[in-house]
Amino acid sequence: MQKQKMRDLAVEGSQISIGINKVGVTDVSMPLQVYSKDKGSQVVKANVELSASLAEDERGTHMSRMVRKINEYANKTLNFEEINLILDEMQESLNCDDVFFKADFTLFREKKAPVTKSISHV
Repeated sequence: MQKQKMRDLAVEGSQISIGINKVGVTDVSMPLQVYSKDKGSQVVKANVELSASLAEDERGTHMSRMVRKINEYANKTLNFEEINLILDEMQESLNCDDVFFKADFTLFREKKAPVTKSISHV
């Protein structure tokens, strides 16, 4: 039996001609390394949202490419420059005008008490 190639619906033209501001994935839970002033980098558990605009002549987008792109940066310390690279690469691979990246996480910093000099994480 010969394998049939699956149709790529995302690249087929839309018959509706309505653009969408944001299509994507939300609540993707994953570890990220983020820049920390205290430690250089810190691994955090993040909830990530990735989305892109969809032009009126497009039928869909490849949302798996969004997750794949952020996974490529899993072992790199994210700072503003790295995030801009992610956005640029997503925009190119998805061939869209606008892209969006959001990561919610808690970043703990060590802080020394002024009187006791004890260190705590805040």
